[in-house]
Amino acid sequence: MNFELRLFQLQRYLRKDGQSIMSLYYIYDRLTYLICVVGMIVFIMTRIIGIAPIPKQKKEMLDELIMFLHSRINRVGKPYMLPPGLKDEMKRDLDNEKVLTETAKDIIAHCGSDGSSLRVKVENLSPNAAGQYSNDLIIINHLDNTGYAKTMAVLIHECMHHYLRHRGIILKDTVSNEYLTDIATLYMGFGDYINRGYVMAGYIKRHEIRYIKNRISKLR
Repeated sequence: MNFELRLFQLQRYLRKDGQSIMSLYYIYDRLTYLICVVGMIVFIMTRIIGIAPIPKQKKEMLDELIMFLHSRINRVGKPYMLPPGLKDEMKRDLDNEKVLTETAKDIIAHCGSDGSSLRVKVENLSPNAAGQYSNDLIIINHLDNTGYAKTMAVLIHECMHHYLRHRGIILKDTVSNEYLTDIATLYMGFGDYINRGYVMAGYIKRHEIRYIKNRISKLR
């Protein structure tokens, strides 16, 4: 009789404990779903629509970089347009290094600088690197070369590294220097290309692009 009582108590405990585990699993499942939904909303607002608010500290950082760049260049660039011939050839073959090099030189010429030494190559880089710049050589990541808009935005960003380096405008902090380079793309007139291509690339997000372009427009 004592054994049967203990067995009954054990079965009752297991049923109760099982219900608790199921309740915890349900809460975990709902929380995971909620986090995914919130993450998707944030992504759409910041990367695609560009309407999310910018924290005060981030605005101050962007403003400081904008004014620093303006103090060194003091000439807001006019809106850039890629020559139709180069655009058609780029869309036809995003891995055409000759066309990409000519495009890069045209981008640098728009900035009023010399890009004759600049070369562009297409190679396989690490998955999280859209492009690289070093010693007048731009490398576009073949693995990340997914479309004209993104490739154009990445190429412009790397060209700005070339432009700023040759003018001696470099920040020691890597992240700050990348933000400065992105801001330079907008400052020199490449905003439309950056806005279209920076959904999944770049340090600045859509809502920050809108803010920066508005700030730069007041410097003209």
